[in-house]
Amino acid sequence: MAKEETYSKRVKSELALLSYSLEEEKGILSGFIRYVGSYSLFSSSLKMSSSNASVMKLIFNALKDVYKVKPRFTYQKQLRLEKNTIYVITVEEKVKEILEDLEIVSNLERVKLSKMLKKDYVRGFMVGTFLASGQLSNPSRGSYFLELCFNHEDDANRVLKKLTSYKDEKEMNFKLTKRREKYVVYLKKSDQIPVFLSMMGAISMMLDYENERLTRDFFNNENRLMICSQANYGRTL
Repeated sequence: MAKEETYSKRVKSELALLSYSLEEEKGILSGFIRYVGSYSLFSSSLKMSSSNASVMKLIFNALKDVYKVKPRFTYQKQLRLEKNTIYVITVEEKVKEILEDLEIVSNLERVKLSKMLKKDYVRGFMVGTFLASGQLSNPSRGSYFLELCFNHEDDANRVLKKLTSYKDEKEMNFKLTKRREKYVVYLKKSDQIPVFLSMMGAISMMLDYENERLTRDFFNNENRLMICSQANYGRTL
């Protein structure tokens, strides 16, 4: 039997097939490279890897669209565990320019997030971050959470401040915690997770998530009412 596709992977597959502006593609590259990219300014190389072919195709095309470079696309087979295919993108031109423009590294020092959290870039940055490190629970199993992982506390705090700045119908009460050596920005409000999915543009999965959540909540309420009725009937007897 084929392995069930996770909710996270389904969201990432939808995001990878959407259309983005050049500014949003920059944001995607910044969020993605910040978590899964490895680079060397001395050898002028930048490398990224993922097991999701659709995501890597999006990253490959974004690099070509935005920076007019010719990335190298390769793949390799894992020999252990799930034996996934790992797709690798390598860039060997304009590496310094790319890293500086994406607010990752400048003059051998890490750059603090600023431009990527502004209006034209922020949607793309959240998409890129989710593609790289995001996780989403399956609502039909009764647990609700969405999380984004960061390597640096400062990045996590700046993203947290941005996400919690939205109010009214866009309100999202994200929290921050440290897990091992990572900083996790997470959301556990079941009615606010679809707001974040909508913000990224994953409308199909947002509707699917809402349907699963409401269906489960409906049956849970029905079960509670039935249990209460049985208890009241027993007391009456």
